[in-house]
Amino acid sequence: MAFWSVRRMVSFEKLDSASLIDSIRGALLGKILSGELRPGDRLPAERDMAAQLGVSRSSLHHAVLQLETQGFLKIEPRRGTVVADYRKHPTPSSLSALVGYGSLEIDEPLFHDFMDARIWLETGSARRACRSIYESTFVEMSSIASRIAPGAEDLPLRDGIDPRVFLLKLVPGTSPDVLRFVREADYRGLVIEAFGLGGLHYIRRNLVRALDALAKSGVRVLVVSQCLYEKADLGIYEVASGLEPSRVRGGADMTTEAAVCKLMWALAQDDPDLWLSHRIIGEYR
Repeated sequence: MAFWSVRRMVSFEKLDSASLIDSIRGALLGKILSGELRPGDRLPAERDMAAQLGVSRSSLHHAVLQLETQGFLKIEPRRGTVVADYRKHPTPSSLSALVGYGSLEIDEPLFHDFMDARIWLETGSARRACRSIYESTFVEMSSIASRIAPGAEDLPLRDGIDPRVFLLKLVPGTSPDVLRFVREADYRGLVIEAFGLGGLHYIRRNLVRALDALAKSGVRVLVVSQCLYEKADLGIYEVASGLEPSRVRGGADMTTEAAVCKLMWALAQDDPDLWLSHRIIGEYR
């Protein structure tokens, strides 16, 4: 048997009785998330749908109410039950179901809604936990930490920074004289927002030569990309092949803000090059 929605025919199969309400909810949700039932489509009367599924109207009604609470269905007067526009008006429950549905492609606005919900929930939970924590909890946490990593409590806190970091955003007319200024002004670090994946001027204005001289003078250099969704890789363009990797480093997928902060921190350590050669470069590898 089948029933008509607004746009198309959708059929249901009979369910086993294991966890009936959850099974009914899963069957309906699967058709919503797969696109068989779309926002605005009207479900048939509960009596007809219950008969197709082989379940009682009471079990079906409970499943429908759960989906309404989660934001997937709406019960409207004189119209019945319709599929809600869960993409435009997501709830934490609907976002969780969307992410858990493997074959679903989440569009960018919905993804940002999901991330906003995560930030709100996770930071709120952490804040609440910190406000309600007891001294005994700290003692227990310290005991657990010492068992996981013996000696971890003796690790030094490295909270120093060196603010002598210069930030340079490349534009077509950038002059190599800027790099000479960085050296003469006693900066210890330089973050460059380069073109594309790490492109630098080298024809009419040879930044590469000036950058190499700057790095050899002891100034540590990180190169990041001006492109929002790209990462700097100095091995892509031939223009950067003459630069010494231990002196001029590609910042991978770091944002400009992250590169400045990390370079300031590394420069305050006893061996900056040691720290800059580790996973401090890039957000992931």
